Amino acid sequence: MRRQPRAAPAWGAVGWLRRWGLAMPVAVFLAVFAIYPITLLGAQSLAGPHGFTFDAYRTLATTSYYQAALGTSLLIATATSALSTGFGVLFALALTWGRIPGRSAIEQLVTLMVVVPSFLVAFALIFVYGTSGLVNVGAMFLFGAAQPPVDFLYSWKGVVMADMIVFTPFVLQAVLAVFRMIDPALIEVSMSLGAGTGLTVRRVVLPLAAPGIFAGSSLAFLLALNEIGVVLFLGSTSVVTLPVVVYSEAFVNQSLQMSAAAAVVASAMSLFLFSIYRRALRSMLS
Repeated sequence: MRRQPRAAPAWGAVGWLRRWGLAMPVAVFLAVFAIYPITLLGAQSLAGPHGFTFDAYRTLATTSYYQAALGTSLLIATATSALSTGFGVLFALALTWGRIPGRSAIEQLVTLMVVVPSFLVAFALIFVYGTSGLVNVGAMFLFGAAQPPVDFLYSWKGVVMADMIVFTPFVLQAVLAVFRMIDPALIEVSMSLGAGTGLTVRRVVLPLAAPGIFAGSSLAFLLALNEIGVVLFLGSTSVVTLPVVVYSEAFVNQSLQMSAAAAVVASAMSLFLFSIYRRALRSMLS
């Protein structure tokens, strides 16, 4: 007599646990630390004194102060991304193929720069380029100037300079990784066919490294877009970005609704730009 198969529910439960059991902690983590806070922000941004309202978003879209904050955020992020990418690619070329003494020590220093808090960089720049910094005091002493000749630090330009120093190592790490994946034989073939160093870099190295360069540049853009430590140190009241709006509305103006709305807009921008980055990177790699 043929033995009847065991009931399926137990095996089904085991199969379900095998398939989804490891995903449960991830789902719980995302629900608690991502979905819930974003949902709470969205609800707070729509909660007016008389119930559901879009007044906060309407104010953000029509008030020149908030429009200027958005424009300044995009300006700083774009300039930082461009400069960080340029210096990151240049340094990566030098560290990969240049004859530089102490290359290993330099790379270790770059790695340490990644973990340095951004406000420490801003603080160091104040000691060098600030009104009473080394450069201005020295110039005033040597040339007898009545006013500090270097007067850009406490503006969006100073913020871009600090952000560039902070985020160039991130770009450099990404570009170094992709440079070292390039087959040296391709470069040797290019050089043997008569192409000089510059032409080889433009026609061989940069096209092959484009995904890594794009990834580093996009990372610098997103990080600069949401940076607040440097802006608070250098920008003071002269530079207002979206993260500063979130901070000032919450802790200075005590307007949780406006702060939540600005935070939702900043988060939506970051997610939108990140999705574009992922799509573009996927198309470049395919």
